[in-house]
Amino acid sequence: MMEIHTLLYSQTVFKEKKLVSLTQIADLLSDEAILWVDIINPKEKKDLEDLEEMLGLHPLALEDCVNIRQRPKVEDYKNNVFIISRGVDQDLKTGKLIEGLQLGLLFGKGFVVTIHKDPIPQKKIIERIKKRRPSPDQGISFLIYTLLDLVVDDFEEKEREMEDSVSRVEGKVLRNPTSDILSEIFVNRQNLLFLRKLMRPQRDAIRLLVEKGHPLIHPGMDFYLRDVLDHVQRTLDSINTQLDITNGSLDIYLSSTSNKMNSIMKILTVLNTIFMPLTLVIGLYQITFQAPYPVWEIGPNIALIIMAIIVFFLIIMFKKIKWI
Repeated sequence: MMEIHTLLYSQTVFKEKKLVSLTQIADLLSDEAILWVDIINPKEKKDLEDLEEMLGLHPLALEDCVNIRQRPKVEDYKNNVFIISRGVDQDLKTGKLIEGLQLGLLFGKGFVVTIHKDPIPQKKIIERIKKRRPSPDQGISFLIYTLLDLVVDDFEEKEREMEDSVSRVEGKVLRNPTSDILSEIFVNRQNLLFLRKLMRPQRDAIRLLVEKGHPLIHPGMDFYLRDVLDHVQRTLDSINTQLDITNGSLDIYLSSTSNKMNSIMKILTVLNTIFMPLTLVIGLYQITFQAPYPVWEIGPNIALIIMAIIVFFLIIMFKKIKWI
C-alpha cells in the first residue's frame, strides 16, 4: 500500500503530516517554506498522476520512479529536476551484493518529492533538517545533499566491509590456500565489480549536477555537493584498489596450486625414476636366472645388491639436484 509522508519546513516552520491522498499536497504548498513529499511503494504510474498536474512533473520521470532497475542519472526538465540514485543490499545466504534502494528524487520551486519502494532513514533526515533549519533558498539544496549523502554513506559502509573481507581472504591465501578460499575470492570480486558498476553512473550524475548547476541549487550548497562527489570518487578509488588486491590474491592462489601440483609431479617422477631401473633388473633376473634356464642360487642376492646400488646412486643424484 502506498504511503505519503510530508514535511513542511523553514527557519520558522516545521510540520510533519501523513497524507491519505496526493491531492492534499496542494493545501500544503507555501512560498515561505519547503515541502518535502516522501512517497513509499507506489505500484503504478497512475498512482502518481496527481503529481504531474499539481507540481508539473514530467510523466517520463514519474514512470522511471515506478519502474525499478533504473540507472543513476540526472534529468533537467527546466522547471524541475529529476535524479535517480541507487543503493545496495546484501544477500545474507550467499554473501553477494544485490541491487537495493532506488530513490527517485524530483525537485522544483518550493518542493522536493522522493519516491521509493525500499525504506529510507526518514527520521534521520528529519533530524538533520530540524537541527540545521535551512532558509527557504537553501532548503531544497540541503535536503538533496542530505539524501544523496545518506545513499553514498551506505556505499562507503559496504566498501569498508568489502575491504575487511578482501584483507581477511588475502591473509588466508598467504597462510594456507585451500579450495574453499577460491569461492571467497570470486564472491569478493563479484561484489566489488557490482559496487563499481553502481557507483560509476552515480558519480557521473552527481558530477553533472555539480558542474552544470541549476537555479534551484543554492550556490552556497555547492561545497556540500562537491563533498558528496569527493566521497563517491574516494570510494571508487578504494574499490579499484580492492579489486587489484583481489586479483592478486587469485594469482597467488593459482600459483600456490600450481606449485603444489609441481611438487606432487616431482614426487611421482622421483618414484618412477627409482622404480624403472628396478623393474628392468627384475625383468633381466627373471629372464637370466629363472626356468627354463639353469637356476643360479646367488642370483636373487646379486639382483638385490644391484637394485640397492641403483637406489643409492639415484638418491644421491636427486639430493644434488635438490629434488628431495
